[in-house]
Amino acid sequence: MFKTCSRCGMIYNERTGHKCSNPKRDYKRDYNNASEDRKKIQKFRWSKEWQHTRDKIKARDKFMCAYCWYHDKYVSYGEQLEVHHIEPLSKAWSKRTNENNLITLCKAHHRMADNGEIDRKTLKKLVPPPKFL
Repeated sequence: MFKTCSRCGMIYNERTGHKCSNPKRDYKRDYNNASEDRKKIQKFRWSKEWQHTRDKIKARDKFMCAYCWYHDKYVSYGEQLEVHHIEPLSKAWSKRTNENNLITLCKAHHRMADNGEIDRKTLKKLVPPPKFL
């Protein structure tokens, strides 16, 4: 069975195990040393508004990584899923809860998207269209 490392996002075989090279982060220290914009973003990530929106997006995407599902690869389900802002919060604060700017990704693909290995146009294509009644 495959798992995803909660620190680095690497997918590994549970039998062979995985030694992560990423140390645990000290979030309090990060917050105290952050700029005002960064503090605003970090505060938002802990808000009820974001938690509600994040859960709604995961449900919309059927609790699956949209990138894995689209490319018919190993599909990540459940706890290792994260909601990604296609347009980053630092550049598009007004889109922070816009459903068209959010997509569910596994840790590995979320890291790739943050590093620019998966471009924004590709991610925008994977966002499901709104359902009309």
